[in-house]
Amino acid sequence: MHRLWTKSIAALVAIFFAVPTARAYVWYTSDSGDKMRWFRPELTFRVSTVEPEEVSWDEMYAIVEASVASWDIAGCKIPQVDVVGSADARTITTPTTLGEEPDNILVFIRSVARWNQLPGASRTQIALTFIAHDPQTGEIIDADIAVNDASYDFTTREDAAVGIDLQAAITHEFGHFFGMDHSLDTAATMFANYGLDQSQRAAARTLEADDQDGVCALYEDVPTWSGGGGGGGGGALDDSCAAGGSPAPVAAALGALLLLALSRRRHRAA
Repeated sequence: MHRLWTKSIAALVAIFFAVPTARAYVWYTSDSGDKMRWFRPELTFRVSTVEPEEVSWDEMYAIVEASVASWDIAGCKIPQVDVVGSADARTITTPTTLGEEPDNILVFIRSVARWNQLPGASRTQIALTFIAHDPQTGEIIDADIAVNDASYDFTTREDAAVGIDLQAAITHEFGHFFGMDHSLDTAATMFANYGLDQSQRAAARTLEADDQDGVCALYEDVPTWSGGGGGGGGGALDDSCAAGGSPAPVAAALGALLLLALSRRRHRAA
């Protein structure tokens, strides 16, 4: 009996050391269970000229380009994103059919009332990313980022003691843009809550290994893009929204596209 018990312990130890470290990154998936991701190999992105008062247009443009560049990982097949210019948009744009060309934009919402009108929005959210995708394939059709400029002040300084680090926040939102959910790794850029201290906030400007591993794995074996959104279909849409992981219907009138609102919340001490 003792010999058997010893062998069992040895086997248990061997199994324990054979188990790989559990991944912390999480992907969004469609109703069909497919990974939610872009099929297009190249994307464009525009920035609203209605930027926060604390940030100049030149700074804003540079921040967006730096945030996009953070996700440009050598050896990964992530879509190329070109920041192509500006838009005078004051709220998100949402496609109405699967066949529409994406109009991916970053907007700053300065009014509390207007922020609250966004699907799934709440005051504690620093920013929201709205992803329209084909629920049958997981293909992302369009993605917009909305920043809560009504409730928060932003900073461009890494060493700032006050204010939300704008580059860190936008880098996080671009993770959602590519299809990443919130990570379970508290050090990851894709962790749900904004950092409690200055060093943690600034660190979110650059990706951790968990972020890199997650997005690289997400874009392995992506189906070949056939041209046109959603495979070129032009059907009616069915929009629904999930903010912070809690699904809530937005418009029950439509039928072949889903809209997700993906958020980062500011940490609030108990």
